[in-house]
Amino acid sequence: MAKKNAAKGPRQIIDWGSVTKKVNGKKTNVHVYSRVIKSAVDALGLKATDARKIAGATTKKDKKGRLRLSGVSITKSASRVILCSTGDKRKSKSGESLIYHRVPVPPEISLAKAVAVLSKSKVKFIKIPNGHEYAIGKAGK
Repeated sequence: MAKKNAAKGPRQIIDWGSVTKKVNGKKTNVHVYSRVIKSAVDALGLKATDARKIAGATTKKDKKGRLRLSGVSITKSASRVILCSTGDKRKSKSGESLIYHRVPVPPEISLAKAVAVLSKSKVKFIKIPNGHEYAIGKAGK
């Protein structure tokens, strides 16, 4: 039996752009990142960021001697998820349905900004879990 929280594959870092946040009492522009499953990044055509090129990012060793990324805020398990599709369909007993990939979105990013980032890739349809499906990008025209 598979573990409930078993890893589903390697992750890649997606840059969602910059937002204004309070850091040490001052308002500053901070880039916001999230980790997305590599298979979803490849299927959706999202632009991955190299972790070593993130400004202010460094690597430190943890207690067990493994290298870990530090000095940057990356959302590992975002509370918000957008389901994205390129328009590919899968056949099932009840008919055809779109194939969706789960993309975690940092809480600081608005839906409008997320759609702007996703529309630059192959994504044609988005769906909020338990919500309606929306056509974006070239599919919406």
